[in-house]
Amino acid sequence: MPELTPPQPTLQEGYTHPVLGGGLGDYSHVVLGELGELTQFGVHLEILPAGGQSSFRPWHEAKDELIYMLSGEVVLIEDHETLLQAGDVACWPARVPMAHYLMKRRQSDACYLTVGTRLPKDVVHDSDHDLIAHKDGRQRRYFHADGQPRAAVSQDARNQNTPHSPYKARARLVPNATEPCEEGPKT
Repeated sequence: MPELTPPQPTLQEGYTHPVLGGGLGDYSHVVLGELGELTQFGVHLEILPAGGQSSFRPWHEAKDELIYMLSGEVVLIEDHETLLQAGDVACWPARVPMAHYLMKRRQSDACYLTVGTRLPKDVVHDSDHDLIAHKDGRQRRYFHADGQPRAAVSQDARNQNTPHSPYKARARLVPNATEPCEEGPKT
């Protein structure tokens, strides 16, 4: 296969989770694995600016995950905090309940590769928010930890969210707990 030229990073402004709302801030990414027609795992180049957060704090039943720091530094938030710098690697095997996210606290950008299993089905846990998402292809179904359905945040409420206040819109929910979701690096 010939050498491939990746596209320029795409800026994602103020990612909004379908249930939790906003609060993560901006980030940029490039989908690399699909350039080479990879089907078994996904590879993304992500750029996290100062004040950014990679996701809420999930863990996956079916998905292995790895990050490799290329430049800058981030704080890995698990049950404790760990500083990651260029050359550092962090891994999360499927079925291990180690919730995690990356926080960018310094002024310069951080750049890292993310690699993860590409499976059509997964169960994603976010204990910090009493949320379990059942992924089946592009569909997501959201539940509380006790199994009761959770509602998705309406689009109007999502538009009213401000960074770092994911609960502002919680009172305006739509009754449907199943919603299509774009594939991408965010969980």
